[in-house]
Amino acid sequence: MVALANTRTSKIRQPTSGHIGQKRVPSPETRLATRNGALDRETIAQVSKRGRLIDYDSGDCIHLRGDGDARLSVIVSGSVNLSNTDANGKRVELVRLSDGDMFGVHQTLSGTPYTHDICAIRPTRIVSFDRATLETLIDSQKNFRNGLLIYLSDRLVRAMRIIENERRHPLYIRLAKHLYANRNPTTGIVSGSQASHAESLGVSRNALGACLQQMASLGLLSIGRQAIHIPSAERLSHWVENETAAE
Repeated sequence: MVALANTRTSKIRQPTSGHIGQKRVPSPETRLATRNGALDRETIAQVSKRGRLIDYDSGDCIHLRGDGDARLSVIVSGSVNLSNTDANGKRVELVRLSDGDMFGVHQTLSGTPYTHDICAIRPTRIVSFDRATLETLIDSQKNFRNGLLIYLSDRLVRAMRIIENERRHPLYIRLAKHLYANRNPTTGIVSGSQASHAESLGVSRNALGACLQQMASLGLLSIGRQAIHIPSAERLSHWVENETAAE
């Protein structure tokens, strides 16, 4: 591992007043290509009668990460992107969706919050469905059901590709990203035993412990009982950026 250096990270505007400032970071490891819609226009026209049509201007935020008001959304016309900030604090566009694409399937069926920021990148019309309507459409609309299965299969393949690319990083990089993502933003504390963190990363407890000791010797963290403290998330982010650039 190389020594820490004072470098600057890019800053982006945080989501405010329903809009998100975007810094597009093309990355083969994390960015997904635009894909053809899973639903054709005839199917969209049929299911639109059962949902709620909503129009968005370019730049409008449809959902923020953590939103719990989950509804399946199908894009009638226009385009949206899904983005997040990575461990280095950069805004990364994960995918662009357009006519016939959908989002919010997992959230609607499982009741979990959204995991990405979703924004219109040009005037966009969507039709949204609550869970009860979604279940009815799955039972009664064959073309919709087939399109949904194609969409879910596509997402699974792409997710596996991202995971495989991420696993190619050295353990200390994956560990740093894991700790950064799971820290308490206020206290810098990452709760949990070393064994639980090792299990999350799919490595042995000894290997994880050795990496933690190395990072502690660099002043990036301190190791406590059932917790790890990150004194400066910004410093850890700079270190990850330097290390990945040196690979």
